[in-house]
Amino acid sequence: MPELNHVPADTPAEEIADHLRRDGYVIVDNLASVQLMDAIDDELAPYLAATPLGYNAMIGTKTRRTGALVARSPACRTLIQNPTVMGVCRDFLGHASAFQLMLTQVISIEPGESAQSLHRDQNAFDFYPFPDDYHVQCNTLWALSDYTAEMGATRVVPGSQIGDKKPTDYPEDECLQAEMSRGSVLIYTGKIVHSGGANRSDKVRRAINV
Repeated sequence: MPELNHVPADTPAEEIADHLRRDGYVIVDNLASVQLMDAIDDELAPYLAATPLGYNAMIGTKTRRTGALVARSPACRTLIQNPTVMGVCRDFLGHASAFQLMLTQVISIEPGESAQSLHRDQNAFDFYPFPDDYHVQCNTLWALSDYTAEMGATRVVPGSQIGDKKPTDYPEDECLQAEMSRGSVLIYTGKIVHSGGANRSDKVRRAINV
């Protein structure tokens, strides 16, 4: 079983982008300060409280998803414009004339939530079969809480960004759970097979998805 890819916060953007091309994901440790995460928590708390639980297994029947973070949280704007992540996007998506913000949401997984089905995010584009070397997404999950396996840390299948196997073709034992500390970020491609994990703890697992 391979080990998770972790790199320190001062890792150059070009090196992080190389990890994405090779493995489909990388975790950058402690890229955001605890103070910034505290501010985001405070600003989004009333919106999360007003957000209902999901209505099916894919979005999570014990999961809350709150969007429009640019409008709702000034602190999130700082996170979204993180210079390292912007540098990774410029390198990784450099074949495109421009890139744009597609989505912002808090994903709040409550105790008792089951694991999400494995999937690829780029399938949102009508399942278009993009070539292996043509990337259309560079995604992030920022740990708004600590991210442990027991709490439902995101599952990734390293190397699954290459080839045409369906997400359902990958056995569960090929998944690694992206455990990381609060303020760290999982950066991953739109091609990699992944999913939310089961929350077997008594704590809520929260992440900022951009």
